[in-house]
Amino acid sequence: MKARAVMFDWDGTLIHSLDYKIRNGGILFSAQYNVSARDVEDSYRRHSGIPRRDLFAAICRELSLPPLDENVYAEFSARFSEMNRRILLDPATPGLLDINTRPVLQAMADAGCILFVSSSAEQKEIIDVAHALGLDEIISASGGEILGSHPGFSKGEQHVNHVRSMHPFGLAEIAFVGDEPTDIALARQAGVLTIAKTGTYTAKELAAYKPDAVIHEFAELISILGISAPPVNEPGKI
Repeated sequence: MKARAVMFDWDGTLIHSLDYKIRNGGILFSAQYNVSARDVEDSYRRHSGIPRRDLFAAICRELSLPPLDENVYAEFSARFSEMNRRILLDPATPGLLDINTRPVLQAMADAGCILFVSSSAEQKEIIDVAHALGLDEIISASGGEILGSHPGFSKGEQHVNHVRSMHPFGLAEIAFVGDEPTDIALARQAGVLTIAKTGTYTAKELAAYKPDAVIHEFAELISILGISAPPVNEPGKI
């Protein structure tokens, strides 16, 4: 499998942040509406991977909560981002990054791959955390960028079209790496190669959605994409 551009989902793929965000979602909704935090977390997991506005709307529907108007949503979203930032920007937060993530990204960039983050999370939040983790420089040096979501611009076909508007890539030259069935579906709809990473879901669960490849460790991208291998450490997180 060859790819000139590689697009990565953020939460659960490049960094291990999803459990923290799900917990924060439970705290946020339960404090506001006196609903079970566990029910909120379960709903969040079912709908994870879609833009935040749609995610919060889905949680409200499932828990029979009133729809969030624009003002309430803006307040909720700001509070949620601040909760996430406190955890994800805290150097004491454990296990956010696999030990091989930076060297693998660097090897891909050195091999000429242009790297992108394509996420349903808000862009500024991703940029700040990527900077704290030392990922932003690798991505920008490759010629890529960090793409978040806002109305009318979300991961999937819209992000893929943005990448192609900047670079003359065919769809078969773009790979999307994600950890959820939603990622596989969006990548397939956009017509690009799909690589699913286990962790949030098992290999068997992901294989049911027929991605082009399934990986367990980030370093497996090196062989799948035919890149000269970098120094790889033992599996683990930092």
